[in-house]
Amino acid sequence: MNINRFLYCIIISGSLHSCFADAPKAITIHERSDGFGAHVLHNIAAYVCAQMLDVEFCYRPFNQMEHNYDNDPNFIAKKEVLLNFINNFMTIEEASQKGYVVVPDRHDEYLAFFDKNTAAAPRYLEKLKSVFRANKNNENYFHNNNLNIAVHVRRPNPHDSRVYGTDIPDQYYLQIIDKLRARYAHRNPLFHIYSQGNSENFNLYTAPDVVLHLDEPLEDTYTGIVLADVLVTGRSSLSYTAGFLSNAIVYHQSYMHNHLPYWIPVERLLEGKFPYNLVQNKPDIYISDISEKIGCTWQNGIVWDKPLIEKFYSLLPSDQFFTVFDIGAQTGCFSLLANFFPNSKWHAFEPIQEVADALQENLNLNNISQVTVYHKAVADFTGTINL
Repeated sequence: MNINRFLYCIIISGSLHSCFADAPKAITIHERSDGFGAHVLHNIAAYVCAQMLDVEFCYRPFNQMEHNYDNDPNFIAKKEVLLNFINNFMTIEEASQKGYVVVPDRHDEYLAFFDKNTAAAPRYLEKLKSVFRANKNNENYFHNNNLNIAVHVRRPNPHDSRVYGTDIPDQYYLQIIDKLRARYAHRNPLFHIYSQGNSENFNLYTAPDVVLHLDEPLEDTYTGIVLADVLVTGRSSLSYTAGFLSNAIVYHQSYMHNHLPYWIPVERLLEGKFPYNLVQNKPDIYISDISEKIGCTWQNGIVWDKPLIEKFYSLLPSDQFFTVFDIGAQTGCFSLLANFFPNSKWHAFEPIQEVADALQENLNLNNISQVTVYHKAVADFTGTINL
């Protein structure tokens, strides 16, 4: 049996170690000739696959790559510097010299395995992020005090005749920008549009808070996309892989590969509601965009004090009627648990009007009708205080 096919069978069954003798194992990607984004995607997949299967990853340096529009003789070398893997991971040649059995990926099995296990990938990405940043100036890359939002608008290029992802209308991106402009208005957002083409084709994007980055060197484009504070991915391996190397808030468009669990679907942004998980193994609830601006309860997909919320949930009876008084309900991190107890009755007290309004909007988003919101304060005395 072909050793690569055998490895694939072993990966699926989860016991890679049984397929070789005593020699140490290493995996690498097969030789590629497509674009930079595809090269990076397969390397990330192979690296994560190696970590999950407890074998070594070895890096295959670039040999051929598309999109060298100017026939730059240093094109490949510049991409090696950009990714910065070649001096930070064992190469195939080095692995062979050390006696490793190197198993290349000839039929995209590593990517398939990665795609099935993307939810577990975040724990293995820190080294890749660190390696990418090691040779770059990461301090205030954009040289401003704004919230820098990178938006990848994929458009046709001379080396790619595929339509996928290039035909998304400008109005779609403009809707996204408008939503983010409103959502982050308090943080002085600046939008960076990364794309290809003539500036005349991007007149619709013209605004005081928009900077166009058209046909810039890939090194500048990819670094900016990775180091932005917020990233809106296009349907392309370029910005999709940038999301894995990024520490940003990532809004992703649906793509042919799976996304990380904390990425926010663009569709949710356009709907004006965002999924959060209050209780493990229970369906997500939704909150409005204004709720993330109020306090620290909801931050980038993470619920503040979630262990306490889950503990409270565990104490509620699932087989009988009960009543809850949520005093100081804020935007509903406890009252939204009513979603899982349709026979309960909740009274939520919140004295700040803006917060009470956001709480009511969150209840509406989740079709929760058994919670009554009171724009009132509750205390153990009658009187007046300042909030």
